[in-house]
Amino acid sequence: MEKDIFNNIQEFYKYRKLLTDPVEYKTYKEYYDKQTYFMQKTEKDKDNLCGNSLVILTNNNNVSVTSNFDNLLQIISGKKKKDYQTSDFNYDSIIFIADIEPSKNILKSCESKIWNLCDRKPIIELLHLGLFYNIIPKGIYCSPHYIINKEEEENLLTFLKCDKSCLPVILSSDPYCIWIGGRKGQIIKIERNSENTGENIYYRTVV
Repeated sequence: MEKDIFNNIQEFYKYRKLLTDPVEYKTYKEYYDKQTYFMQKTEKDKDNLCGNSLVILTNNNNVSVTSNFDNLLQIISGKKKKDYQTSDFNYDSIIFIADIEPSKNILKSCESKIWNLCDRKPIIELLHLGLFYNIIPKGIYCSPHYIINKEEEENLLTFLKCDKSCLPVILSSDPYCIWIGGRKGQIIKIERNSENTGENIYYRTVV
């Protein structure tokens, strides 16, 4: 992984409103070259609506090959497979970042293995490295996107006299949606500026 991509992933945490200890690229590179993975534990900040995450930067084989993935599970918990405890997985989501196209089969395999070890079922995300070639929200044609909280949702839907299903939609696979951590069922607020009409606000339901 190039330094620019690694730095963009550190920016990704800020857009997800995740707090993590700063890591130098050199530290990451030395560890990754030996172990073929690198983990960063994060905590949610006060405005985070998606929970805390464990982020694993890894290679293709660690995610797609069962034996290697079992090794990753051992790494996550710090214990041998027979000693796993459900309390070892206290994350709202586990994010794998690898140079591999997301596959439903691989994702389901990841989910089944991790969910069997958890009291709760964390959201499993398999993100392609290409999402971090650029900082998506800083794109010249990108308008600011925000996840609104439950109170804002209720006020909006009361004002519009409708439910979420009446709003236009945005896919959970949309790159901007991924960068801010939009989950299915949440409402995204989009602010667009136009020379002709000024500031306009749009709302989308994540599907």
